[in-house]
Amino acid sequence: MAATYAVLRSRDVMLATAVMGNKAVPPQRRVSLRSCFRVAETLDLFAEIPEKVSVFPVPKKSGFRMVHLYGPMYRTAQLIVKRILEIHFEPAHFQYSRSVAPAVRYARKMGSLGFTHAGVFDIKDCYGSFEGEALAAQLPLPEEVVERVVLGGKENIKLHKSDMVDFIDKNGPAGADDLSLSLYENTLITMARSGIPQGSHCSPIVGQFTLAKMQWSVGHDFCLLNYVDDFLLLTRSAGRLAEKGEELVQAVQAIPGGNFRLVMKQSGSLFEGIRFLGYEFVTEKGATKIAVSLANQNKIYAEMNKLDDSFRKFLCLGEKGKAFEELTVMYSMAESWLGAFTEADDIEEFRCQLIGKIKENARLLGATLSRIKKRAPQRSDSHWYSLFS
Repeated sequence: MAATYAVLRSRDVMLATAVMGNKAVPPQRRVSLRSCFRVAETLDLFAEIPEKVSVFPVPKKSGFRMVHLYGPMYRTAQLIVKRILEIHFEPAHFQYSRSVAPAVRYARKMGSLGFTHAGVFDIKDCYGSFEGEALAAQLPLPEEVVERVVLGGKENIKLHKSDMVDFIDKNGPAGADDLSLSLYENTLITMARSGIPQGSHCSPIVGQFTLAKMQWSVGHDFCLLNYVDDFLLLTRSAGRLAEKGEELVQAVQAIPGGNFRLVMKQSGSLFEGIRFLGYEFVTEKGATKIAVSLANQNKIYAEMNKLDDSFRKFLCLGEKGKAFEELTVMYSMAESWLGAFTEADDIEEFRCQLIGKIKENARLLGATLSRIKKRAPQRSDSHWYSLFS
């Protein structure tokens, strides 16, 4: 633990992490180099971090999730914690923590070998199911750091008003007065303060670290794959699927660090088709084929069209700098989507369409793809799995 304390208090580590984290965010959210030095000079991971945290709702298939938007101080602290946990993390045999591609390839292989009965599960409100004291006992971190960084600035939360107004109009109580709307906002804040925060840079590794403690054996007639809070259980028979599915529910419930509840999203045969992590799996004539789900196809085209409209508006106004920024975001979004679904049988067709559109716009602006790529913000592939799996 002495080495961990040294890292957590190192100003050099803080400065390097602040600069790295700043580079990874979109250009409009970056701060100056001077601000990165200020973070390194003033940050204390063992004390309350004096930075407001905006939260806003993001729709999902059923309901919504409260997402946190962090500034440079929290981001730096979370990235330091993330690196420490990555060093200590040993994934369980069923976990695919670093990339979904190996899990998809393995599922394809097992489907082709006759494991065609499938159950898709996820942990209901996974991040909200963690319990602070129980979680602290499972992590190789000082309790103060778990409270301040992992659980994440809960006392400094504020609603991101620009995102909330439209959401409350659509989802809030009809004909509500100011008092009932205030109570509704308080409910949303309470949701945001439960468990570990969504949007934190260290929450995914905290989840993986905890789920690795699940007790699960290896068998000859079943296999289990896990990515984040999603599980795919494959068996050779429907009866075995039902039996192992019950065992899986109990195994998840026994994981230390929180109160976790597993629910089944889909059950059936690969011959009829199964959706997992944004992919469609179908077995035909002894071979399992993989395609990007229709929801994910529609989503990337909708997002790219919005950015394309914005790019053309700036181009018409002669604001080439803003037009170039839109191209970098387009490139980042396209590459993250293509990276997320690299195992799809027809992924190269999508690559030609998405990157081709960016090249076309680059020619209109007089820019090169290499320059756009260099300036593009980093975006996690898991963005697509979590929203549209």
